[in-house]
Amino acid sequence: MHKRDHINNLSFNESLNKKNINNRIDKGYGMGFNYLRLGEYFNDVRNYLDNFDNVKIYLYQDFIKNPNSVINDLKHLLSIQSNKTPDFHKKYNVSGSPKNIVSRFISNFIYRPNYIKNIFKHIFPEKIRYNIKMYLGQKLFTNTKMTISDREKLNIYYRDDIDKLSGLLNRDLSSWYTN
Repeated sequence: MHKRDHINNLSFNESLNKKNINNRIDKGYGMGFNYLRLGEYFNDVRNYLDNFDNVKIYLYQDFIKNPNSVINDLKHLLSIQSNKTPDFHKKYNVSGSPKNIVSRFISNFIYRPNYIKNIFKHIFPEKIRYNIKMYLGQKLFTNTKMTISDREKLNIYYRDDIDKLSGLLNRDLSSWYTN
């Protein structure tokens, strides 16, 4: 998201550098730039389990494997009476790097403040603007594949947290090391 919104212009490795993370937090960018910390789940999940009685943990891999089952379980848990099913083929909040110079220009227009956008706010309802933004987001951006070296560094960094979370949830999370 930070890359898409032109807030982060650092490379992947630079973004994970502790000095850069601390520098951004010191400048008031917020904890959302501490990308390494955002991937540590054990302490946060344990705190929820320790402090709340009714906690249900859904893993992304479960949602990908069987989205209808997860949504139905969630609706049951929250006592939601609805037969509506989300469109699982639609991608929301797409991120990445602009594909080319034209994509960069359009994404600058969409994601940065400008006067023309303010005019559109008075012409088009919010729902239409949102749908246009989501549609263009799918067309404008591309994801960069993570290098094997970067993946190995992250596996080492997160291994202890994943192992502890696996024990806490009594779930096999070994696939998180290789994906």
